[in-house]
Amino acid sequence: MAIVLRLALLLSSVTLAAAAPADVVIDCDGCPQMVLIPGGVATLGSHPDTVDRSPGEGPKREVRIAYTLRVARHETTRAQWQEFVAATGHRSGEGCQYYDGHYGYVLEHDWRNPGFPQRPGHPVVCVSLRDAEAYADWMTARTGRRYRLPSSTEFEYFNRAGSDAPWFWGTDSTAACEYANVGDNGLKPHYPKQQVHNCADDYLHTAPAGSFKPNAFGLHDTVGNVFEWTSDCWHARFDGAPTDGSPWLASEGGDCALRTPRGGSWVSGPNWTRAAAQSRDPIDYRSFLLGFRLVAEPERRAPAIR
Repeated sequence: MAIVLRLALLLSSVTLAAAAPADVVIDCDGCPQMVLIPGGVATLGSHPDTVDRSPGEGPKREVRIAYTLRVARHETTRAQWQEFVAATGHRSGEGCQYYDGHYGYVLEHDWRNPGFPQRPGHPVVCVSLRDAEAYADWMTARTGRRYRLPSSTEFEYFNRAGSDAPWFWGTDSTAACEYANVGDNGLKPHYPKQQVHNCADDYLHTAPAGSFKPNAFGLHDTVGNVFEWTSDCWHARFDGAPTDGSPWLASEGGDCALRTPRGGSWVSGPNWTRAAAQSRDPIDYRSFLLGFRLVAEPERRAPAIR
């Protein structure tokens, strides 16, 4: 039986339909904390006049989530990934993208050694979309509840947490370091060409999950720390995208060999951390900037494997 906790929502100036304490559920010992987020109607995408707006950020559109979202409170951590690897023997592919003056794959790097120091509570990186899906399948077998990656629409919905501003905290990019581990002034000497937020978050690389203020849904690190895989195939624009929260898996102009990580990372400046921004990466791509979090179906689908 799921363990139910109570988590007071951090309320912003945005009025949310769910202005009451949110439920946090844990489906098993060691399972991630999952926040129950009510469905609702939201406007996604960025304003057409947004500076440096990419085609993938629009058009603005109304979406309706007609179900309760069950979303991991934090990004998947190294400790959680280690438990999965120990239980299943899962092996990722060789190498991981890294930066040492130029970007490229380093064969010796993997989730254990991404090229910078991490502890068990940091988000796991150097995992591909296939790796993340394998972890979700293991969680499904372990709990009897279907776990999966979020759709791109679901991610933007729970990232915004009721806000239609560029970032869930509002319109001021310099406030980022209160809420997110992003490209900041401390990063500039190491990545001199990188656009940064004019603030200091005190972390050069990844931060332990939950180190910054949550959004109004009680979720941590939906902006920054690591990019997060979503299940959608890559489309250059959102014209014709589903408006019900389902993933956009096949459509004219779509490329399902590429998927759409979202949220930005510890090197990301204002453009990449906007709620509407999306990246594109091959399904077997592994990067020192890229991890994931899971969502779960609200009802149990099969008996749990003990």
